[in-house]
Amino acid sequence: MTLGFKVTDTTHIYNSVVNSMKANGLRIVSPSTSKWNVMWTGITRTDYLKDASKFQRINHFAQSIQLGRKDLMWKNVLRLRR
Repeated sequence: MTLGFKVTDTTHIYNSVVNSMKANGLRIVSPSTSKWNVMWTGITRTDYLKDASKFQRINHFAQSIQLGRKDLMWKNVLRLRR
C-alpha cells in the first residue's frame, strides 16, 4: 500500500508541503477519502480526531489556535493567573 496525504478544504495547498510529502514517498489523495496517513489542515475539528485511526497523523492538535495567536494566548494566560 502506498502512503498518502490529504489537504483539507479549510487550508491552502502549499507547494513546499506537497513537494516535501512527495519527496518522501507519499502521494496526494482525495479530500473525501479516509485512506490517508497525514492530513494537512488549518483548523483541526473534533470529527477529524474521532475518525482518525492510530496510524494517521494530523499537523495540528485541537484548539491549538488558543496558543498560536498572541491575543488568544494572552487572554488565556490572564485567565490562568486569576
